Amino acid sequence: MSVSVFPDVIGQTNWKFRLPVKKTPSFHTIIQTPENRVGEIRIALQTYPRWEFEYDLAYMLGDATPAQITSAYQSIVGFYGQMKGAANDWLYFDPDDNGSSKTQRTLSLGLADLQQNSIGTGDGVTADFSMTRPIGALTDLIQNFHTGYPLVYKAGVLQTAAQYSINAQGTLHFVTAPAAGNSITWAGQWYFRCRFLDDQWDNLQSIKQRMWKNSSIKFMSLLA
Repeated sequence: MSVSVFPDVIGQTNWKFRLPVKKTPSFHTIIQTPENRVGEIRIALQTYPRWEFEYDLAYMLGDATPAQITSAYQSIVGFYGQMKGAANDWLYFDPDDNGSSKTQRTLSLGLADLQQNSIGTGDGVTADFSMTRPIGALTDLIQNFHTGYPLVYKAGVLQTAAQYSINAQGTLHFVTAPAAGNSITWAGQWYFRCRFLDDQWDNLQSIKQRMWKNSSIKFMSLLA
């Protein structure tokens, strides 16, 4: 899996996206409907959602000339080319949904700024818990954490790295199973692992000298 991160240029003056930004949870269901349309059968194939994103870039400054190598145009188009369209996956740090209680693109956060996520209660036997966070009644699985995170707590006590491990599937494993009644919580910032939906951007166009736009950049989150 790639550790490349989508260019962190949101909010800078060399590009601007147009609202609304689309972000939609996606599931996969087998549906069998009888001819008389009575007694429909539905089988859910996903426990957790994947997320579909769509950005409308109002403008990206720069062009393809070497002198513009640090421009938004070269950063974004170069990244798309590096990923070979939809071929490779990468990490996306959503400025509005990353584990912080506010729009935050840095790690200069106090604990009060981090979402606290409860993922279970110990029973003295169970040692494995899924790293999830709630969105209302929806349970979302988190698998890709920002450097230095997550912070894992057992009965309100911060655990050291030697006391647990987290695999690529987002399963938290304690060396010693939490005692009965111990609350298991975590906090931290995360990425969405994504890939582009398309191998070609049909809407990338020049709108004036050294200014480009793309009215549809689509990508989707992935689960390991």
